[in-house]
Amino acid sequence: MEPLRYRVILGLRRNPISDLKPLNRLTRLVELKLGENEITDLEALRSLTNLSKLSLSDNQINDLSPLRPLHQLTQLNLRRNDISDLNPLSTLTQSRELNLEDNRLMDVSALRSLTNLQKLDFAKNAIDQPVCPVKPESICHFQPPL
Repeated sequence: MEPLRYRVILGLRRNPISDLKPLNRLTRLVELKLGENEITDLEALRSLTNLSKLSLSDNQINDLSPLRPLHQLTQLNLRRNDISDLNPLSTLTQSRELNLEDNRLMDVSALRSLTNLQKLDFAKNAIDQPVCPVKPESICHFQPPL
């Protein structure tokens, strides 16, 4: 008989959370929901290398560099933050879904290496040239800011 496998999930949406340091030892987490908080610093997430799903929507994040080592991420939601630099995401080659709606993006070319993407949302960004960085281009959703 095969042993049972558990998905370790933590949901902390809609809280006044700003300090993520208490999470840095939860290395078995595979899914983390931190939307609608007051997060600016992601450094504590650097050690959560088993994460496959991460939601950070509706925060005040602008530095994505702590996400570089999270190579197992397949779904990442960064909607409604303060992001302008996507270069740290170029290492997340397992990503299948990426939501970057309503940020400060002007250039999305850093995502060219994410060839496993199936859904990519750039709506409500001021992107200079709205060209999908990966194929097929139909996976990209562009919509100018209102």
